[in-house]
Amino acid sequence: MESFDSLLYNRVLIGRVIKSLFTRRGIFSCAYRCLSLPSCSSYNYQTLESDYGVCELNGKEGGQETLKERAGFVFARRRKTPRSCKEARELTIKPASAYFCIKDNNGDMFKVYCDFTSEPGWAWTLVMSESLENVGKPFTRQALFTNEPMSPEVPNWEAYRLQLDRMKGLRSESTHWRITCSFDPASLVNYRDYVRAKFKNFDLLTYVGDATCEHVDYINVHGHSCENCTALWYQSTGYILVHRSFDTRCDFGRAPGSIHSNGDSEQNFGRYLKTETLLLKQLSIFDSTVTTTDNSPSQDYTHPDDQTTPSPVTPGLKPFTAFHQDKKNMTFQMGKTKVILRAEELLMTDIISDKLILQTLEADTELPPEDPLYKEEAYKNLKKEAMTGLRKLLRYIVEHKLEEKVKRVNLGKQKEEDDNKEMKQ
Repeated sequence: MESFDSLLYNRVLIGRVIKSLFTRRGIFSCAYRCLSLPSCSSYNYQTLESDYGVCELNGKEGGQETLKERAGFVFARRRKTPRSCKEARELTIKPASAYFCIKDNNGDMFKVYCDFTSEPGWAWTLVMSESLENVGKPFTRQALFTNEPMSPEVPNWEAYRLQLDRMKGLRSESTHWRITCSFDPASLVNYRDYVRAKFKNFDLLTYVGDATCEHVDYINVHGHSCENCTALWYQSTGYILVHRSFDTRCDFGRAPGSIHSNGDSEQNFGRYLKTETLLLKQLSIFDSTVTTTDNSPSQDYTHPDDQTTPSPVTPGLKPFTAFHQDKKNMTFQMGKTKVILRAEELLMTDIISDKLILQTLEADTELPPEDPLYKEEAYKNLKKEAMTGLRKLLRYIVEHKLEEKVKRVNLGKQKEEDDNKEMKQ
Protein backbone atom coordinates (compact mmCIF):
# COMPACT_ATOMS: atom_id res chain seq x y z
CA MET A 1 0.00 0.00 0.00
CA GLU A 2 1.50 3.29 -1.08
CA SER A 3 0.31 6.86 -1.23
CA PHE A 4 1.98 10.29 -1.15
CA ASP A 5 3.63 12.39 1.53
CA SER A 6 2.41 15.90 2.34
CA LEU A 7 2.49 18.22 -0.65
CA LEU A 8 5.30 20.75 -1.04
CA TYR A 9 3.89 23.92 -2.55
CA ASN A 10 5.79 26.04 -5.09
CA ARG A 11 8.47 23.36 -5.38
CA VAL A 12 9.55 21.20 -8.31
CA LEU A 13 12.08 18.37 -8.64
CA ILE A 14 14.64 18.97 -11.39
CA GLY A 15 16.66 16.33 -13.22
CA ARG A 16 14.53 13.20 -12.75
CA VAL A 17 11.54 13.69 -15.08
CA ILE A 18 10.83 10.50 -17.04
CA LYS A 19 7.49 11.50 -18.52
CA SER A 20 5.61 14.77 -19.07
CA LEU A 21 1.93 14.99 -19.94
CA PHE A 22 -1.19 17.15 -19.74
CA THR A 23 -3.96 15.91 -17.46
CA ARG A 24 -7.56 17.02 -17.71
CA ARG A 25 -8.70 15.72 -14.33
CA GLY A 26 -6.39 17.81 -12.23
CA ILE A 27 -3.78 16.82 -9.68
CA PHE A 28 -5.61 13.59 -8.80
CA SER A 29 -5.00 12.29 -12.28
CA CYS A 30 -1.29 13.11 -11.98
CA ALA A 31 -1.14 11.26 -8.65
CA TYR A 32 -2.93 8.28 -10.18
CA ARG A 33 -0.53 8.20 -13.14
CA CYS A 34 2.42 8.06 -10.73
CA LEU A 35 0.86 5.29 -8.63
CA SER A 36 0.19 3.32 -11.81
CA LEU A 37 3.81 3.53 -12.98
CA PRO A 38 6.24 1.39 -10.90
CA SER A 39 9.24 3.49 -11.91
CA CYS A 40 7.60 6.73 -10.72
CA SER A 41 8.83 7.89 -7.31
CA SER A 42 7.34 11.43 -7.25
CA TYR A 43 5.61 13.99 -9.42
CA ASN A 44 5.51 17.73 -10.17
CA TYR A 45 2.12 19.24 -10.99
CA GLN A 46 1.19 22.69 -12.31
CA THR A 47 -2.38 23.95 -12.52
CA LEU A 48 -3.02 26.01 -15.65
CA GLU A 49 -5.76 28.52 -16.44
CA SER A 50 -7.21 26.02 -18.94
CA ASP A 51 -8.83 22.67 -18.18
CA TYR A 52 -5.46 20.94 -18.45
CA GLY A 53 -2.55 20.78 -16.03
CA VAL A 54 1.12 19.89 -16.51
CA CYS A 55 2.06 16.57 -14.90
CA GLU A 56 5.74 15.57 -14.67
CA LEU A 57 6.48 12.05 -13.44
CA ASN A 58 9.88 11.63 -11.77
CA GLY A 59 11.87 8.40 -11.91
CA LYS A 60 13.89 6.67 -9.22
CA GLU A 61 17.17 7.14 -11.08
CA GLY A 62 18.72 9.50 -13.57
CA GLY A 63 20.23 12.97 -13.36
CA GLN A 64 21.16 15.00 -10.31
CA GLU A 65 18.24 15.41 -7.93
CA THR A 66 17.47 19.05 -7.14
CA LEU A 67 14.37 20.50 -5.49
CA LYS A 68 13.85 24.10 -6.62
CA GLU A 69 11.30 26.83 -6.00
CA ARG A 70 8.83 27.35 -8.82
CA ALA A 71 5.57 29.27 -8.41
CA GLY A 72 2.37 27.42 -9.26
CA PHE A 73 3.86 23.93 -8.94
CA VAL A 74 3.25 21.21 -6.38
CA PHE A 75 5.72 18.43 -5.55
CA ALA A 76 4.72 15.11 -3.96
CA ARG A 77 6.95 12.14 -3.18
CA ARG A 78 5.64 8.60 -3.37
CA ARG A 79 5.72 7.23 0.14
CA LYS A 80 7.15 3.81 0.84
CA THR A 81 5.69 1.57 3.53
CA PRO A 82 8.63 0.17 5.55
CA ARG A 83 9.38 -3.55 5.86
CA SER A 84 11.35 -3.22 9.07
CA CYS A 85 12.07 -0.87 11.94
CA LYS A 86 15.30 0.03 10.18
CA GLU A 87 13.34 1.30 7.16
CA ALA A 88 10.85 3.05 9.44
CA ARG A 89 13.75 4.87 11.07
CA GLU A 90 15.22 5.87 7.71
CA LEU A 91 11.83 7.23 6.61
CA THR A 92 11.50 9.42 9.70
CA ILE A 93 13.25 12.76 10.22
CA LYS A 94 13.40 12.54 14.03
CA PRO A 95 13.10 8.84 14.88
CA ALA A 96 11.69 8.03 18.31
CA SER A 97 10.69 4.69 19.79
CA ALA A 98 7.05 4.04 18.93
CA TYR A 99 4.56 1.69 17.31
CA PHE A 100 4.86 1.52 13.53
CA CYS A 101 2.99 -0.28 10.79
CA ILE A 102 5.24 -2.31 8.48
CA LYS A 103 4.77 -4.79 5.63
CA ASP A 104 5.45 -8.53 5.82
CA ASN A 105 6.70 -10.64 2.91
CA ASN A 106 3.12 -11.08 1.66
CA GLY A 107 2.53 -7.34 1.52
CA ASP A 108 0.20 -7.38 4.53
CA MET A 109 0.47 -4.62 7.13
CA PHE A 110 1.05 -5.34 10.81
CA LYS A 111 1.94 -3.28 13.86
CA VAL A 112 5.26 -3.59 15.69
CA TYR A 113 7.08 -1.73 18.43
CA CYS A 114 10.33 -0.16 17.21
CA ASP A 115 13.03 0.76 19.71
CA PHE A 116 15.39 3.45 18.43
CA THR A 117 16.55 4.91 21.73
CA SER A 118 17.68 2.21 24.18
CA GLU A 119 20.89 1.66 22.18
CA PRO A 120 21.65 4.76 20.08
CA GLY A 121 22.45 3.89 16.46
CA TRP A 122 20.46 0.64 16.51
CA ALA A 123 16.92 -0.16 15.34
CA TRP A 124 15.28 -3.00 17.28
CA THR A 125 11.93 -4.68 16.62
CA LEU A 126 10.01 -6.28 19.49
CA VAL A 127 9.00 -9.85 18.60
CA MET A 128 8.35 -11.38 22.03
CA SER A 129 7.75 -10.23 25.58
CA GLU A 130 6.53 -11.91 28.76
CA SER A 131 5.95 -11.01 32.39
CA LEU A 132 6.05 -13.28 35.43
CA GLU A 133 2.25 -13.30 35.59
CA ASN A 134 2.21 -15.22 32.31
CA VAL A 135 4.92 -17.76 33.09
CA GLY A 136 3.72 -21.21 32.09
CA LYS A 137 1.56 -20.17 29.14
CA PRO A 138 2.35 -22.05 25.89
CA PHE A 139 3.87 -19.04 24.13
CA THR A 140 6.56 -18.84 26.86
CA ARG A 141 7.45 -22.56 26.58
CA GLN A 142 7.41 -23.54 22.91
CA ALA A 143 10.68 -23.37 20.95
CA LEU A 144 11.25 -20.28 18.86
CA PHE A 145 11.34 -22.39 15.68
CA THR A 146 7.65 -23.24 16.21
CA ASN A 147 4.67 -20.99 15.50
CA GLU A 148 3.14 -20.08 18.87
CA PRO A 149 1.86 -16.50 18.50
CA MET A 150 0.39 -14.55 21.40
CA SER A 151 -1.53 -11.31 20.73
CA PRO A 152 0.52 -10.80 17.53
CA GLU A 153 -1.57 -7.83 16.39
CA VAL A 154 -1.19 -5.98 19.69
CA PRO A 155 2.48 -5.59 20.75
CA ASN A 156 2.71 -5.36 24.54
CA TRP A 157 5.12 -6.06 27.39
CA GLU A 158 3.13 -8.67 29.34
CA ALA A 159 2.13 -11.39 26.83
CA TYR A 160 3.25 -11.06 23.24
CA ARG A 161 4.84 -13.23 20.58
CA LEU A 162 4.91 -12.60 16.84
CA GLN A 163 4.05 -15.25 14.25
CA LEU A 164 7.00 -17.35 13.10
CA ASP A 165 6.74 -16.37 9.43
CA ARG A 166 6.89 -12.69 10.37
CA MET A 167 9.86 -13.32 12.67
CA LYS A 168 11.62 -14.97 9.72
CA GLY A 169 10.75 -12.02 7.51
CA LEU A 170 12.32 -9.64 10.03
CA ARG A 171 15.35 -11.90 10.30
CA SER A 172 15.95 -11.49 6.56
CA GLU A 173 16.25 -7.73 7.16
CA SER A 174 18.37 -8.07 10.31
CA THR A 175 21.88 -8.76 11.52
CA HIS A 176 21.46 -9.32 15.29
CA TRP A 177 19.04 -10.46 17.96
CA ARG A 178 19.03 -9.56 21.63
CA ILE A 179 17.21 -10.48 24.84
CA THR A 180 16.88 -8.05 27.74
CA CYS A 181 15.35 -8.32 31.19
CA SER A 182 13.34 -5.72 33.14
CA PHE A 183 13.42 -3.58 30.01
CA ASP A 184 12.55 0.09 30.43
CA PRO A 185 11.53 1.65 27.08
CA ALA A 186 12.19 5.14 28.44
CA SER A 187 15.83 4.48 29.38
CA LEU A 188 19.10 3.38 27.86
CA VAL A 189 19.98 -0.29 28.20
CA ASN A 190 22.31 -0.86 31.16
CA TYR A 191 23.53 -4.21 29.74
CA ARG A 192 22.84 -6.12 32.95
CA ASP A 193 21.00 -9.43 32.37
CA TYR A 194 21.35 -8.97 28.62
CA VAL A 195 22.51 -11.03 25.64
CA ARG A 196 23.14 -10.12 22.00
CA ALA A 197 24.31 -12.29 19.09
CA LYS A 198 24.65 -12.22 15.31
CA PHE A 199 22.24 -14.38 13.33
CA LYS A 200 25.12 -15.68 11.23
CA ASN A 201 26.79 -17.04 14.38
CA PHE A 202 23.75 -18.17 16.35
CA ASP A 203 20.28 -18.28 14.76
CA LEU A 204 17.75 -18.74 17.56
CA LEU A 205 14.94 -19.37 15.02
CA THR A 206 16.57 -22.56 13.74
CA TYR A 207 18.77 -23.63 16.65
CA VAL A 208 18.18 -27.11 18.10
CA GLY A 209 20.63 -28.18 20.78
CA ASP A 210 21.10 -29.77 24.17
CA ALA A 211 23.78 -28.00 26.18
CA THR A 212 25.90 -26.64 23.32
CA CYS A 213 28.30 -23.73 23.39
CA GLU A 214 27.15 -20.98 21.00
CA HIS A 215 28.91 -17.74 20.09
CA VAL A 216 27.44 -14.44 21.32
CA ASP A 217 28.64 -10.85 20.97
CA TYR A 218 27.92 -10.08 24.61
CA ILE A 219 26.24 -11.73 27.57
CA ASN A 220 25.65 -10.54 31.13
CA VAL A 221 23.99 -12.43 34.01
CA HIS A 222 23.96 -10.92 37.53
CA GLY A 223 26.72 -8.52 36.42
CA HIS A 224 29.00 -11.36 35.28
CA SER A 225 29.78 -10.79 31.58
CA CYS A 226 31.96 -11.59 28.59
CA GLU A 227 32.33 -10.35 25.00
CA ASN A 228 32.80 -12.39 21.80
CA CYS A 229 32.58 -15.62 23.71
CA THR A 230 30.55 -18.82 23.91
CA ALA A 231 27.72 -19.57 26.33
CA LEU A 232 25.66 -22.69 27.06
CA TRP A 233 22.23 -22.95 25.41
CA TYR A 234 19.31 -25.35 25.13
CA GLN A 235 16.34 -25.48 22.75
CA SER A 236 14.23 -28.37 21.46
CA THR A 237 10.65 -29.15 20.47
CA GLY A 238 8.44 -27.99 23.32
CA TYR A 239 11.39 -26.33 25.07
CA ILE A 240 12.10 -22.66 24.36
CA LEU A 241 15.61 -21.25 24.06
CA VAL A 242 17.27 -20.94 27.48
CA HIS A 243 20.68 -20.29 29.01
CA ARG A 244 21.71 -22.00 32.24
CA SER A 245 24.12 -19.82 34.13
CA PHE A 246 25.42 -22.47 36.56
CA ASP A 247 27.26 -24.48 33.88
CA THR A 248 31.03 -24.13 33.38
CA ARG A 249 31.53 -25.89 30.03
CA CYS A 250 31.71 -22.73 27.84
CA ASP A 251 33.71 -19.48 27.82
CA PHE A 252 31.10 -17.63 29.84
CA GLY A 253 31.35 -20.02 32.77
CA ARG A 254 29.21 -19.98 35.88
CA ALA A 255 27.70 -16.64 36.88
CA PRO A 256 28.38 -15.80 40.54
CA GLY A 257 25.20 -16.09 42.57
CA SER A 258 23.44 -18.39 40.12
CA ILE A 259 21.22 -21.07 41.68
CA HIS A 260 21.99 -24.79 41.39
CA SER A 261 21.00 -26.78 44.47
CA ASN A 262 18.34 -29.17 45.81
CA GLY A 263 17.10 -29.94 42.32
CA ASP A 264 16.63 -26.28 41.42
CA SER A 265 18.62 -24.66 38.63
CA GLU A 266 18.55 -21.09 37.40
CA GLN A 267 17.41 -20.53 33.82
CA ASN A 268 17.93 -17.20 32.11
CA PHE A 269 16.51 -15.47 29.05
CA GLY A 270 13.52 -17.82 28.83
CA ARG A 271 11.44 -20.71 30.23
CA TYR A 272 11.05 -19.46 33.79
CA LEU A 273 9.61 -22.02 36.19
CA LYS A 274 9.32 -20.09 39.45
CA THR A 275 8.26 -16.55 40.23
CA GLU A 276 11.15 -16.22 42.66
CA THR A 277 13.53 -15.76 39.73
CA LEU A 278 15.47 -12.51 39.87
CA LEU A 279 14.71 -11.61 36.25
CA LEU A 280 11.38 -9.79 36.14
CA LYS A 281 10.71 -9.53 32.45
CA GLN A 282 12.03 -11.16 29.30
CA LEU A 283 12.04 -9.49 25.91
CA SER A 284 13.21 -10.85 22.60
CA ILE A 285 13.99 -8.21 20.01
CA PHE A 286 15.48 -8.35 16.53
CA ASP A 287 17.84 -5.70 15.30
CA SER A 288 17.69 -4.27 11.81
CA THR A 289 21.35 -3.26 11.53
CA VAL A 290 23.17 -0.14 12.65
CA THR A 291 21.60 2.90 11.01
CA THR A 292 22.20 6.63 10.72
CA THR A 293 19.87 9.47 9.80
CA ASP A 294 22.20 11.00 7.20
CA ASN A 295 20.18 9.62 4.27
CA SER A 296 16.74 10.22 5.76
CA PRO A 297 14.24 11.64 3.26
CA SER A 298 12.73 15.04 3.83
CA GLN A 299 9.29 13.79 4.89
CA ASP A 300 8.20 11.96 8.03
CA TYR A 301 6.74 8.48 7.65
CA THR A 302 3.25 8.37 9.17
CA HIS A 303 1.43 5.17 9.98
CA PRO A 304 -2.05 5.00 8.35
CA ASP A 305 -3.66 4.56 11.76
CA ASP A 306 -1.96 7.64 13.18
CA GLN A 307 -3.96 10.82 13.66
CA THR A 308 -4.47 12.53 10.34
CA THR A 309 -2.25 15.56 9.80
CA PRO A 310 -4.33 18.71 9.18
CA SER A 311 -4.45 19.71 5.52
CA PRO A 312 -2.01 22.48 4.65
CA VAL A 313 -3.52 25.92 4.08
CA THR A 314 -2.14 28.32 1.49
CA PRO A 315 -0.85 31.46 3.26
CA GLY A 316 -3.26 34.39 3.08
CA LEU A 317 -6.36 32.36 2.22
CA LYS A 318 -9.47 32.62 4.33
CA PRO A 319 -11.39 29.46 5.32
CA PHE A 320 -13.74 28.24 2.61
CA THR A 321 -16.93 26.19 2.77
CA ALA A 322 -18.57 23.73 0.38
CA PHE A 323 -22.26 24.56 0.46
CA HIS A 324 -23.60 22.60 -2.50
CA GLN A 325 -22.73 19.30 -4.16
CA ASP A 326 -24.38 17.30 -6.93
CA LYS A 327 -23.22 14.62 -9.35
CA LYS A 328 -21.56 17.10 -11.69
CA ASN A 329 -20.41 20.09 -9.70
CA MET A 330 -19.28 21.26 -6.27
CA THR A 331 -19.57 24.90 -5.26
CA PHE A 332 -17.14 26.44 -2.78
CA GLN A 333 -17.30 29.87 -1.23
CA MET A 334 -14.68 32.07 0.43
CA GLY A 335 -16.21 35.26 1.76
CA LYS A 336 -18.31 36.59 -1.12
CA THR A 337 -16.28 34.79 -3.76
CA LYS A 338 -17.66 31.57 -5.22
CA VAL A 339 -16.04 28.98 -7.44
CA ILE A 340 -17.64 25.94 -9.08
CA LEU A 341 -15.41 22.90 -9.66
CA ARG A 342 -16.41 19.97 -11.83
CA ALA A 343 -16.70 16.66 -10.02
CA GLU A 344 -15.17 14.94 -13.04
CA GLU A 345 -12.02 17.04 -12.77
CA LEU A 346 -11.66 16.40 -9.05
CA LEU A 347 -12.44 12.66 -9.22
CA MET A 348 -15.20 13.22 -6.68
CA THR A 349 -17.52 10.47 -7.96
CA ASP A 350 -17.49 7.27 -5.96
CA ILE A 351 -16.94 5.16 -9.08
CA ILE A 352 -13.74 6.94 -10.08
CA SER A 353 -12.29 7.14 -6.58
CA ASP A 354 -13.09 3.45 -5.93
CA LYS A 355 -11.43 2.54 -9.20
CA LEU A 356 -8.29 4.41 -8.14
CA ILE A 357 -8.29 2.65 -4.76
CA LEU A 358 -8.87 -0.82 -6.21
CA GLN A 359 -6.14 -0.42 -8.82
CA THR A 360 -3.72 0.73 -6.14
CA LEU A 361 -4.63 -2.31 -4.05
CA GLU A 362 -4.17 -4.70 -6.94
CA ALA A 363 -0.67 -3.35 -7.49
CA ASP A 364 0.30 -3.94 -3.88
CA THR A 365 -1.19 -7.28 -2.82
CA GLU A 366 -1.36 -10.83 -4.14
CA LEU A 367 -4.91 -11.30 -2.84
CA PRO A 368 -7.64 -11.30 -5.52
CA PRO A 369 -10.29 -8.57 -5.17
CA GLU A 370 -13.01 -11.15 -4.49
CA ASP A 371 -11.16 -12.47 -1.43
CA PRO A 372 -13.08 -11.48 1.76
CA LEU A 373 -9.82 -10.51 3.49
CA TYR A 374 -9.07 -8.18 0.60
CA LYS A 375 -11.87 -5.82 1.52
CA GLU A 376 -12.02 -6.46 5.24
CA GLU A 377 -8.34 -5.70 5.85
CA ALA A 378 -6.36 -4.16 3.01
CA TYR A 379 -9.25 -2.38 1.30
CA LYS A 380 -10.40 -0.77 4.52
CA ASN A 381 -6.90 0.48 5.41
CA LEU A 382 -6.10 1.75 1.95
CA LYS A 383 -9.46 3.46 1.52
CA LYS A 384 -8.85 5.38 4.73
CA GLU A 385 -5.40 6.54 3.61
CA ALA A 386 -6.44 7.16 0.02
CA MET A 387 -9.37 9.32 1.10
CA THR A 388 -7.07 11.30 3.40
CA GLY A 389 -4.77 11.93 0.43
CA LEU A 390 -7.68 12.86 -1.82
CA ARG A 391 -8.99 15.35 0.71
CA LYS A 392 -5.56 17.02 0.93
CA LEU A 393 -5.32 17.22 -2.85
CA LEU A 394 -8.87 18.54 -3.10
CA ARG A 395 -8.19 21.22 -0.52
CA TYR A 396 -5.14 22.41 -2.42
CA ILE A 397 -7.03 22.64 -5.71
CA VAL A 398 -9.93 24.49 -4.11
CA GLU A 399 -7.61 26.96 -2.38
CA HIS A 400 -5.59 27.43 -5.54
CA LYS A 401 -8.64 28.10 -7.73
CA LEU A 402 -10.26 30.33 -5.10
CA GLU A 403 -7.05 32.30 -4.82
CA GLU A 404 -6.93 32.71 -8.60
CA LYS A 405 -10.56 33.83 -8.72
CA VAL A 406 -10.08 36.29 -5.85
CA LYS A 407 -7.13 37.80 -7.71
CA ARG A 408 -9.16 38.05 -10.93
CA VAL A 409 -12.11 39.62 -9.08
CA ASN A 410 -9.81 42.12 -7.34
CA LEU A 411 -8.07 42.94 -10.62
CA GLY A 412 -11.48 43.41 -12.24
CA LYS A 413 -12.59 45.74 -9.46
CA GLN A 414 -9.33 47.68 -9.66
CA LYS A 415 -9.64 47.99 -13.44
CA GLU A 416 -13.25 49.15 -13.07
CA GLU A 417 -12.20 51.76 -10.50
CA ASP A 418 -9.36 52.93 -12.74
CA ASP A 419 -11.74 53.18 -15.71
CA ASN A 420 -14.19 55.20 -13.63
CA LYS A 421 -11.42 57.56 -12.58
CA GLU A 422 -10.40 58.06 -16.19
CA MET A 423 -14.00 58.74 -17.18
CA LYS A 424 -14.38 61.35 -14.41
CA GLN A 425 -11.21 63.05 -15.56
